[in-house]
Amino acid sequence: MIKELQLKNFKKFKDKTITLLPSGVSVLAGGNNSGKSSILHALAIWEFCKNYLINQKGNGSIYYGFKGAGIGISIDDFTPINIPALNYLWTNLKPKASYSLSIKCVWDNPSKADCFLEIGLALTQDRLFIKQLSSNLVANDYVPVIAYIPPFAGITDKEQWYSPADRRKLIGRGLAGSVLRNTIIEMNNDLLKLKEEKKGNKKKLGKRDYEYIRATSPLEILNKVLAETFQSQIIPQNFDPAFHNYVRVDSVKGNYVNEKFTPHKSYNKRDIMVEGSGFLQWLSVYTFALNDSVDILLLDEPDAHLHCTLQTLLLDKLVEISQSNNKQVLMASHSTEIIKFISVKKLLEVNQKTVRYLTNENQKIALIAGLGSSYSPKINQLQTHKNLLFVENESDIDFLKSWASILGLSWPKNLVAWAVANKHSQRKHLFTHLAQEISGIESISLSDRDNDLYSTTSTNLIDNNLPNLSLNGSTLRYRKWRRWEIENYLICVPAIVRTANCSEQDVNTLLQTKFSITFPSTTYLQSDQVTSNKVLFELEGKEIIECIENEFKINKHEIAKSMASTEIPEDIKTLINEVISMCS
Repeated sequence: MIKELQLKNFKKFKDKTITLLPSGVSVLAGGNNSGKSSILHALAIWEFCKNYLINQKGNGSIYYGFKGAGIGISIDDFTPINIPALNYLWTNLKPKASYSLSIKCVWDNPSKADCFLEIGLALTQDRLFIKQLSSNLVANDYVPVIAYIPPFAGITDKEQWYSPADRRKLIGRGLAGSVLRNTIIEMNNDLLKLKEEKKGNKKKLGKRDYEYIRATSPLEILNKVLAETFQSQIIPQNFDPAFHNYVRVDSVKGNYVNEKFTPHKSYNKRDIMVEGSGFLQWLSVYTFALNDSVDILLLDEPDAHLHCTLQTLLLDKLVEISQSNNKQVLMASHSTEIIKFISVKKLLEVNQKTVRYLTNENQKIALIAGLGSSYSPKINQLQTHKNLLFVENESDIDFLKSWASILGLSWPKNLVAWAVANKHSQRKHLFTHLAQEISGIESISLSDRDNDLYSTTSTNLIDNNLPNLSLNGSTLRYRKWRRWEIENYLICVPAIVRTANCSEQDVNTLLQTKFSITFPSTTYLQSDQVTSNKVLFELEGKEIIECIENEFKINKHEIAKSMASTEIPEDIKTLINEVISMCS
């Protein structure tokens, strides 16, 4: 499998050599726009160009010594990835000299190490030219086959029957979803042949025959995974090219007990097209992972349609399949669940400066937080102070510091504030990793209430859904605002009046006109006053404050600083006092 990828003038990578694990599952992780998808795109384009050269000029076009000219195509024929224009392939969108963009893959064959094929691209008058730049391949050398699967790979409502060559071509063009049923039908054909071989002259298959078939048939393995995960199985329909124009694969629901699947009697089977996106994503991934004709699987955020449990289960099954079927899987993901689950040495960190496999858990902690290595100082601070406050945004800390100052309270200097725009459950995973490395952490996870019921929190802000978590001498407390979000506590009419230098009537007119709410002059929204008018708890503070900012040309931080100590709600006082107590 591919052990090295060399890129020149390709998207984010002007000149980069990337070392890859040639077998098993690698998870590409990093921030948005860091280059994860670019790596997958490079490999997908290499596969497309390789197939295009072979299709147009024969196998010799990728062998050592081939001197033929490049092949020109239009953007309509370029299908491995979606781009608005062909120049988007080049770094900084600027094609330079002829064949200035190149993608080179290096791999080992059983009898030959360091095989390589370098493909160059040139852009001339809106046509893309493809050419072999260098190669040490000769006839009969093994060349890996790559399938690229973007987030749910576009299954069609009707799928015609394709020859194996056409299927390989479509997969190489990034259209794996358009041949999903074809691949499943082929799996079924192989299963029928295997049963015939095992049966031979016998009247029926024996127990050992069935055990062998279940353990080796890709379709049997796929259906077992689907039964365990979705309580569902797929049923390929008989296909005869002499009578049928389209291939069909149905799904059926049932019970899976003691490794036996029993369909529901009242459930009518239906085409896989109508199933949910999570099921189809899962089906697409595992169908091609089990496809013997595919060596390398490129998965771009396969967790996009899956909840947390299915994300880790997907990865677990992929690891099993890659080991048993000798596959190389490269998966780009933002999922903290997947990053937490995978071995640290299988994590390929991608950022603007480096592309490297991680070597220790501290690096993984930063990756889980989605913060990157530039935030490692927070970990160093935490090792010193061991007091941690998770908030949703950096601005939350600014508000709390302003309110503490107004109340005459000293905001703790030995507190590490960590902005992580995730829910408690995701912060729990980050805390778990931190606690494994640093004992004795005292921590609070503070979140907005958002769509949660008012009854899920209380006057002491304890999240009633989650008990404290203790681990390795460290403690995580879950706290939740009683109002919709922290900006809700800024809806203080007197403070807005002072900040905007306007009248109280101006503010109330705006609130009445835009949001159908009015506050009497004596009201500054103390939390203990809200029980008689619960609607105040349901106001969407961000939207209201943003409207006030735009109307009166002020900002929310000025409002916070303008509030008097008597105007600061009890919830704020409760939280600040708890933080100070934790750090004392």
